Amino acid sequence: MATIKQTSVKITQELGKLERALKIKLKQFYNKNIKNSQKSLYQIRQDSGQSLENEIRNTIQSSWLFSNQIIQDTIGSQVNISTKDVQGIEKTTDTMVNSFWNTAFKLQNRETEFKLNSNQELVQMQPLDLTAAMGAASAYFTYYAFNLGMMSKADELGFNIKLRFTVRSDCVDTKICRPLEGKLFDIGNVPYQPPLHKHCHCHLIPIIVPQNGQ
Repeated sequence: MATIKQTSVKITQELGKLERALKIKLKQFYNKNIKNSQKSLYQIRQDSGQSLENEIRNTIQSSWLFSNQIIQDTIGSQVNISTKDVQGIEKTTDTMVNSFWNTAFKLQNRETEFKLNSNQELVQMQPLDLTAAMGAASAYFTYYAFNLGMMSKADELGFNIKLRFTVRSDCVDTKICRPLEGKLFDIGNVPYQPPLHKHCHCHLIPIIVPQNGQ
């Protein structure tokens, strides 16, 4: 069986690929359909939103099902996709699609936002960083789906599993995430479900514990 470190590296590599690919697609969509557009976001969403939703759903599904694969590797038996998985993927997709449009609103609004300078003159505010915004969104979507899928499947299977809070090796967050490294939580009782902040790459890893194990 793989060690915790090996499993963590595997998770980081796979989710990293999904995250980077989604970041590119979100940025391209924004530049093509939203940036400098005269249309309302509502109209843009009506006209072009389905393609965006499909891209987000593909990432959510891949990340969610990858968590199933990690559990399968841990327990050593087949884990199949269930109705609960399908429902979870759809619900999470809806949530993340809405999150994207909220981010798009902030970005688009800044394009036409002004403020008073020290001379009481109206000056246009600097645009928000599109790359950073889409990077934060793609990381959140990817890791949220993975960790929620992990909790959902562990609860569904009913194995004697605990979920280990695991930070990425290059984590520099000493206030929020680092103190939680290595903590084990019972299924259904994960008070700190990552991601906990922007660009958070922490993840839950299933750990088989002996009967009555602590």
